[in-house]
Amino acid sequence: MTLKKLPSILLTMALLLGGGLWSRHADATPLPSALPPLFALTNCVWNDLDAEWALPVIDLDGDTLIIGGDTWLGPEDLSARLQIGWCEEGVLVRACVKDTEVVADLPEEQLWKRDALEIMVAPATAGELFDFGPSLQLVCAPPDPGGAVRHNSYSQRPPEPEAIRLAGRRVPGGYELRALLRWALFGKESLLREGDAIRIHIHLDDYDSRDAGGETMQPRVMTINGIDHRGDLAKWYAFRLEGPFVPETGDYDLTPYCHPLPFPRLVADDHLRLAAPIPVRYEVLDAATGELLAEVPATKAAVIPCSDRPKLLLIARPPRADGLVGHLTGQVSNRSALARQIGRLATDDAAPDRQVQALGVLSALEWSKAINQGTNPRCEEELNWRLRRLAGEDVSEAPGLLRFLNLMGDSDGLVTIAFGRGSSAVALSRDVPGRATLTVSWGTLPVIYTELRVYPDDAAAAAMLVELLAFKSRIEARELPGFDELWLARGHLLGDALPWDLDLERLVTVTCARNPHSIVRLVPEDALALDPVGFTCLPDAPLAMVERLAAAGLRELSEEEAAATDGHVIRLGSGPYAEALPRGVTYFHSLNGVETERFYGRIGRFIFATGGYLPENGLELFSVLRENR
Repeated sequence: MTLKKLPSILLTMALLLGGGLWSRHADATPLPSALPPLFALTNCVWNDLDAEWALPVIDLDGDTLIIGGDTWLGPEDLSARLQIGWCEEGVLVRACVKDTEVVADLPEEQLWKRDALEIMVAPATAGELFDFGPSLQLVCAPPDPGGAVRHNSYSQRPPEPEAIRLAGRRVPGGYELRALLRWALFGKESLLREGDAIRIHIHLDDYDSRDAGGETMQPRVMTINGIDHRGDLAKWYAFRLEGPFVPETGDYDLTPYCHPLPFPRLVADDHLRLAAPIPVRYEVLDAATGELLAEVPATKAAVIPCSDRPKLLLIARPPRADGLVGHLTGQVSNRSALARQIGRLATDDAAPDRQVQALGVLSALEWSKAINQGTNPRCEEELNWRLRRLAGEDVSEAPGLLRFLNLMGDSDGLVTIAFGRGSSAVALSRDVPGRATLTVSWGTLPVIYTELRVYPDDAAAAAMLVELLAFKSRIEARELPGFDELWLARGHLLGDALPWDLDLERLVTVTCARNPHSIVRLVPEDALALDPVGFTCLPDAPLAMVERLAAAGLRELSEEEAAATDGHVIRLGSGPYAEALPRGVTYFHSLNGVETERFYGRIGRFIFATGGYLPENGLELFSVLRENR
């Protein structure tokens, strides 16, 4: 079989877009046709430890360290050569690990705390399930001196014992381990067919006696792509099952087998700087014209002028011992040149909608300055989509909240969108993904704000809407085509409070199981307006407050009764409600004591919230958001 040509630019895009939110819905990014191959082994005896596998090798070394870089002593301390493939029985993994001290002295449920190889698998398509659930994490200890391999697995449904087979041996300076994940584990016989895909992620854990106590030394962790994506299934490599591996020279996509390229994602000061030594030969081109600007050998540093070129294209050709020739392709933005271009557009006599779009690009450029030359991939992603919108493209298919950039600069009512957290542009921080604020202006006067939120799936968004409404009174449910839920609600504008910020004589504490992440401080009248189930008393509960609530018809609840209800419970007294709470719980209080009305709407995994004081305006704005134009 001849190796397929897999365009690396498509794969690079796939890996970037695959980093979006995990979703069961149509807006999930589909897998592209170009994926890294998972080659087949024919006539494979998987547990023959003396047999070599005709598969490409993935090196784990210092470049793939994600934890413990300061304590790594070199390749002999920890490194590995990985091979991943498939056969008629299932998925195959082979690891040849160098480790000066092999430690595996904990029980199965704690194997990951010592030396271990972690193999993680998941369906390639968002929302699909294997028999074990959405993902499986298999933690394998190094073989004992007799060759036995202990393991533990984590998944929604425990796999059958025969579905996972392991073999291994100790070797001088380390160990070798082989794993077979049988097709029965996945419950999908179609995976036997060439052309199907699967996600795989691998971690290598290392613990030595010098790490004892974990106070002065940090155990080491390496991973297949040098990035810790253990908790983000969508960012695991998706491999496509291919035929046997044929080691011949060809143009072949090596992305999974190469370390991340060491260049900044955005260029500063009109110069691209490539440090040396770099085990990669570069070609630098103008992305707009294709003009070759420079060729940089692997042994030289380079400073490449690019003052008038807003976009550069880098083609990197990593050397390989097996003679294969591969390339990785990526774009680099020249921040200074972009700023000059966009700045002129924002200040010239351009149409107001174009000026608004240009200012949005400048905002993204300023963000890139603040986060270490754009090394955050979300920074470049936002910048690229804003540039596409400025060029007149319809960006309604952009991932997540970026799709609402499609509304930017609408000339009938100037629309801006800022990403991050908060209810106003001033309060936003791009460091918090999944939040945005959309502003509609009349001339220079902002007339309406809408908060946008995105969640991993419908269920998470529906649960968050329950939380958002927990401390508000639902005035009425509304209907609007395309919306799963739409509520007009009344409640206080809440802001952060300190745990000890409690005046027992004037304020009460309110909890609600429908919003387990919030504890709210209100005056008694506002707390009673929430129709509480009852109240509880701690030893320092003021007698006047107790009598007031009892006179209002509320009964005192035991802690067991309070824990068993999902309604509102008023808590009198301080106790745990005046102390620091566990992580993820926040105190709130009313900012101004005046209730306001808001619209809350949900479409799938997106939630919108806007002022409800002019209901017709709110409904019209929600209609615009639904259409995204």
